Amino acid sequence: MDSQGKLQKSSGDCSSSLNVSVLTASGSAAIASVAVWGQGADTLLSRLFSRTVPPCGQLAYGQLRDGQKLIDSIVLACERPDCYVVHCHGNPLLTEQIVRLCQRHGGRLTSSEAYFYEHVQAECQSQIELEARMAMTQAATLEGVELLAGQIEAGLSAWARNWLKAAAIETKQIHKDCEEILRRSEPAKQLVKGVRIGLLGPPNSGKSTLLNRLAAEHTALVSEMAGTTRDWVS
Repeated sequence: MDSQGKLQKSSGDCSSSLNVSVLTASGSAAIASVAVWGQGADTLLSRLFSRTVPPCGQLAYGQLRDGQKLIDSIVLACERPDCYVVHCHGNPLLTEQIVRLCQRHGGRLTSSEAYFYEHVQAECQSQIELEARMAMTQAATLEGVELLAGQIEAGLSAWARNWLKAAAIETKQIHKDCEEILRRSEPAKQLVKGVRIGLLGPPNSGKSTLLNRLAAEHTALVSEMAGTTRDWVS
């Protein structure tokens, strides 16, 4: 934790330590996933989980508790030996509370990338697939997830396979292909990272009405009285 109380990720070798990694993107969602992995993961979770920690390849539904205090109802999955994933409600404050609880019991916060390199890399056919799967957990839009999934079999992977299969290919052609890939990637970044759009205008100019039309639902309050819409909406 830094001087401002923010969670700080550890770096260095994670294979022989007890780690906690948030696997889902930041922000509110229906479900969040927190991995507890490394030596002693089962011991840590046995102190916090209301039921017996499930064996490898199985999951269990129960409660995560801090002593007598209920933290959340969760699904606990054992994906590999010494590797568990807590599936909890997706409020970011709750996710942070679970991470801090695990830290108090000896876990150290490590990046989701460290988790993927340790546990997922062996399943991937290429570095492109690994990085696409890592990015999918952080994508801000569903279209971005679909785009990244497409890179595993097509997209960038297809370009790389064509280069490797070519009996003879000039460096100039590879450079040209890379320039085309970079050109296409610019709009793709917006799908993956998301964009923020502001509706600006004087009071009662129709901002809320336009927002409701764009959202195709009644998101913002609308009335003839200026200044009606004052609450944040998402």
